[in-house]
Amino acid sequence: MAFYLIRHGETEFNQHKKMQGWMDIELNEIGHLQAEGLANYLVDISFDYVYASDLKRAYQTAEAFSRISHQHIIKDEALREIRLGSWEGKTWKEVKEEYDDFFSNEHINHVDENVHGGESLREFQKRVVTHFMELAKRHLHDQVIIFTHGGNIRMILLELLGIPLEKREMIFIENASVTILDWNEDCTKLNIIKQNDIPYKLGELNGDIE
Repeated sequence: MAFYLIRHGETEFNQHKKMQGWMDIELNEIGHLQAEGLANYLVDISFDYVYASDLKRAYQTAEAFSRISHQHIIKDEALREIRLGSWEGKTWKEVKEEYDDFFSNEHINHVDENVHGGESLREFQKRVVTHFMELAKRHLHDQVIIFTHGGNIRMILLELLGIPLEKREMIFIENASVTILDWNEDCTKLNIIKQNDIPYKLGELNGDIE
């Protein structure tokens, strides 16, 4: 059966390109509209289980679906975004200026080093992929929807496609997008059915927002 991976709707931090990590940021107005659009698209699909990161931006996106589907949400802390420590709340520009020596040093393995007190990219990917595969194997014959974060979905896709972390920018996941995975016939491999799909238009929900 299929696994629907949903990135949360937009937040003010997304809009201003600030790093969120484990900061508990709520959806903004556009994010709530995106969540509504997703819910209206997803409500006609039958799901056996609904999982969501416990961070507000993902959980609020799940709640929009739960309100019209009346399905229980399983809150799962293991579905959180990467923990970015002292970088959280800052823009990439601010971080790159503050840690110029780190980013400009070609001899540093940037995916393994942890200079902010959170998780390294390697640690993050291991956490995400290990937990997702546990869920995938637990629900071999179920249809499951998971409301999570862009970084998490990216890490899963990198693993499935065999793309190294150093080339992670090859994968981009938009706010309130849908990625669908499905087991092959003998449940030995997960296939990517859809990636970063936006199955609705905000303009159809609110004429003032395109």
